[in-house]
Amino acid sequence: MDIKIKVLAVGCSMTRGHGLVNESNDTELWVNKLFPSDRYVVSNKSMTGANNHWIFLETISHLLKETYDIVLVGWSAIPRFNFHVGLEWYPVRTMLTNSSDIHLNNNITVSGKWLNTIGNNLRKIHNDHWDFLDLVKYVNTLILIQEKKNNGRIFFVNTLSPWPDNYFTKKQINLPSNLTLFEQYLLQVDTRDDDEIFQLYDMIHTHYQSYGGIQEEHWLNLYSSLRSMQVDDVSDTDPHPGYQSQQIFSQCLNASLEKKLKK
Repeated sequence: MDIKIKVLAVGCSMTRGHGLVNESNDTELWVNKLFPSDRYVVSNKSMTGANNHWIFLETISHLLKETYDIVLVGWSAIPRFNFHVGLEWYPVRTMLTNSSDIHLNNNITVSGKWLNTIGNNLRKIHNDHWDFLDLVKYVNTLILIQEKKNNGRIFFVNTLSPWPDNYFTKKQINLPSNLTLFEQYLLQVDTRDDDEIFQLYDMIHTHYQSYGGIQEEHWLNLYSSLRSMQVDDVSDTDPHPGYQSQQIFSQCLNASLEKKLKK
């Protein structure tokens, strides 16, 4: 009997298949189309609403407990907050957006409006660079564990991340206008002089490189997020990707995966 290849998949709702009839077990989910059951055994540990910090820790936890031939990590939205309110036996996790009231012990109610306000305030002072830097650290740590310690393969998928093409490649910048609109917003070029803009640009790329860089060769779609490929929703009330989108995702990612597996 042929031994099947063991795969670990970790991500958010985009990797779990939220809204599909059988969610993570749905045969049309892009993960399952990449790794069909006749050759692979997929353990999908994804969680709807998960942020990249949770995805990183969950992946490490499973890699320390069990060995997998292939690990697939679907990185989530930036920014995305996950916070637990109090300690109860029922779910008290909030993403600090579109929050419902959370009822705690001793008749304490934390209002969804208050939680949303906290989230809005955090987003006002947030800068994506720090999440990108965390992601660089996560990527390099997971590669070290899976490839060096476990002697397996690992691949990353951009499901919802916002960076533009070639963002992680440092360019020669002569004018602020040489930056993409995304980079101009990130560096707040409208409120800085040119020297400070160039210093910040050098700084963020020094940060990325000092922790090993984004490791583009391990990504199946670094600059083409699944969200940008989505063509349908699972329903009129649920904007998660539908079955047509799953087909597009799998076709795009499979072409990249096959090339990388041959190396």
